[in-house]
Amino acid sequence: MTIRYDKTKTSREFAELAAKACLLVSKPSFANDAYYIQDLGEEYGIASCYNALPECGGAYTLTACV
Repeated sequence: MTIRYDKTKTSREFAELAAKACLLVSKPSFANDAYYIQDLGEEYGIASCYNALPECGGAYTLTACV
């Protein structure tokens, strides 16, 4: 489980709950959302903990599930 985290957007309460959930079910991973948005834009996903890929862009991208 990887949480997209940005200290300017993510509330401390949510971050604490997410950390507790991650510790209960898996190895916790937090992605620096602001960093990835600069590189990939808003439409991206995380695969394999820290591998960020754009959504819906063809080869080497993630499929958006709606």
